[in-house]
Amino acid sequence: MWILVVMAYAALFFIDPYGLFTQGLKREGYVCSVLWGISFLIAFALAMGWDLPSPSPLIINLVKRLY
Repeated sequence: MWILVVMAYAALFFIDPYGLFTQGLKREGYVCSVLWGISFLIAFALAMGWDLPSPSPLIINLVKRLY
């Protein structure tokens, strides 16, 4: 399964931000690449069966601080 994840994301790495860079939108291309990297790390960790910590306590604390 992890091989499919790596191959799919490798193809998307070249296809997804290519249009932004060719239009001269470098900042958007870099943001797209960073988000792609975060998405790849999460997808790879899930494909490997690793347990990811839940972000819910952090979100609850943030909301409590706001209100």
